[in-house]
Amino acid sequence: MGANDSGEQFFAGRNGAGFDFYSFYAQLKNRPLGKRLTLGNLVVGRYRAGFGMGLVVNNNFSLGKSTMMSAAIRVPNGFRPHSSTSDGNYFQGLAATFNINHGNATKHCQTKISLFSSIRKIHATVTSDTISTIINSGYHRTENEMRKKNAASETVIGANLQFEYRKLSVGATATGTFLSKTLMPDKRQAFRRFYPEGRKFFNAGINYAFNGYKLTFMGETAISDSLAVATINTLTYRPIYDFSLTLLHRYFSHNYTVMNARTFSENSLTQDENGIFAGLNWSITRTFSLNYYADYAKFRYPKYQVSFPSQMIENTLLASWHKGEWAVSLRGRLKKREYDNSEKTALVWKNTASVRLQGEFIAGKDSLNRTDRLMGLRTRLTLQYSHYDKEGKHSNGFLALVNGGFKPWKWLSLDITAAYFNTDDYYSAIYAYERGMSYNMAYLQLYGKGMRLALSLQSQITSKLSATLKVGSTKYFDRELIGTALEEIQSSRKTDIDFQIKWRI
Repeated sequence: MGANDSGEQFFAGRNGAGFDFYSFYAQLKNRPLGKRLTLGNLVVGRYRAGFGMGLVVNNNFSLGKSTMMSAAIRVPNGFRPHSSTSDGNYFQGLAATFNINHGNATKHCQTKISLFSSIRKIHATVTSDTISTIINSGYHRTENEMRKKNAASETVIGANLQFEYRKLSVGATATGTFLSKTLMPDKRQAFRRFYPEGRKFFNAGINYAFNGYKLTFMGETAISDSLAVATINTLTYRPIYDFSLTLLHRYFSHNYTVMNARTFSENSLTQDENGIFAGLNWSITRTFSLNYYADYAKFRYPKYQVSFPSQMIENTLLASWHKGEWAVSLRGRLKKREYDNSEKTALVWKNTASVRLQGEFIAGKDSLNRTDRLMGLRTRLTLQYSHYDKEGKHSNGFLALVNGGFKPWKWLSLDITAAYFNTDDYYSAIYAYERGMSYNMAYLQLYGKGMRLALSLQSQITSKLSATLKVGSTKYFDRELIGTALEEIQSSRKTDIDFQIKWRI
């Protein structure tokens, strides 16, 4: 797989081999190696890994807190190929999982041993023998950005041992990360005080789980080489089949450092956070369900745009109804977090709120995803409102989006999106999903006043070969220039074209 971002050279300069980023892998699964030993998974090339609750290692993709409830706040355990166009958050090398079955208790007792190693170039700001910043944006458009491409290297070795017996599961994970140059971030700003620094990083953790019929408990506790502790634990109680309560607590020491991990948290770094999350899932009837969660977190040390100890409160409610070919959902979210006031002398609350109403109709529900059906139709209407409030400054935004999918023949699918947006400014920007290429998430950030149109055509040429073409155009009513500096477009319209060919061996 190859990928280029807008403005990057193609078969030119340091991209003489064509695309700016390539991803490659080979995978082998479920191969017997003996009477009780099986090669469960083998990945060679670029891959992602996740174990436990993600405190020691996890570079899998996550959509955030709201999706965590339905997934029982669980990290995908094991290895999977890196088949995304994302130029970061992946390993490159060899990863293998071996399954050991124990005699006649095969169905109830199993041991898994996972080993992985990775050596890859990383993008970084380098001065002499030191790294000031590790960059994961993947952009290499300018001369300065190209200098940072592959400027250093990262080596990672790790292992996980997992033992499962009936409803119990216990595991241990350890990793070592080694950089080719010493990481020395600029710590003059208070919020950078505990950023990782050094050349070698070690982490180890123990994960545990009990999966009962009514009660589920899982968690992980980890330490870094400075003996700083991070722990996250969750308890789910399901008194009846269609009702569940979830309680999660996380505590991350301010000096816990880890290089390739991601877990349930408010901040991007797994540092300086003490929080409690409570969620409810209730299928009231066969057609109507209710989901709610509340989250509270405290931070002892300064954060970006926050000079004092601070806190955060978030509430989200989702009501869903579906019957036959129709589905309707209503989602409301209110978040309050403390930030510096304009004089940076005290903290004030920044309030953000959003409401989304979505209706969907699907005719021939399986038709859009099955090649043996000749016709399928899907239409979706989304209305969304956003509000921002800080120190008396108010900002509002509105979005109306219509999406339709149509499959006239078994080899061709069409998808069209039309959206109108009107926001006061950037602070009330609205984020909306738009269908994109395979392996590439397409979430739009829309602010200002304008319209967006996008058309996607997907053709299944043969059973192994498919092609996708997407053309999108955004017209702004409130500006004559789009973007700044080298990304500036001297027009009120921006058009993007994506093309993808996929061949399965």
